[in-house]
Amino acid sequence: MDKEQIEKLKIEIVEMYPYERIDAKGVFKANMHVYVIDWDLDIRGFTFHRKGDKYKVFFPNNRNFDRDEQKMVRFPVLNFSRKEKNEIFIKVVVEEAKKYFIKEVFPKKEIIVLKKKQRTVQEIMANSESD
Repeated sequence: MDKEQIEKLKIEIVEMYPYERIDAKGVFKANMHVYVIDWDLDIRGFTFHRKGDKYKVFFPNNRNFDRDEQKMVRFPVLNFSRKEKNEIFIKVVVEEAKKYFIKEVFPKKEIIVLKKKQRTVQEIMANSESD
């Protein structure tokens, strides 16, 4: 598969699972479920970060103990053999994730996720009024 084929891949963001959202700072972080339509491939565990107008996506990864380095290391669960293919694939996923975020997630301002606890705007306002 060459880079032109990767650029033309049809990808669907199935869902984003937010774990941090701070609208005042433009911060949003979520795990993602991605479906690569052309390959009939479901991939869970991508990480999506937005800060201001910058968007990043990270491959699913795992942690394990490296005996040589004598420490815990993080490594991708999924990877292309050639670095340029990884970069192109991530670029395609970022574009789809950005569209999904703008259409499906960003408008839902009533839910804010802070410290892994979901609270409605009303709950936050009630807590700030009592302070």
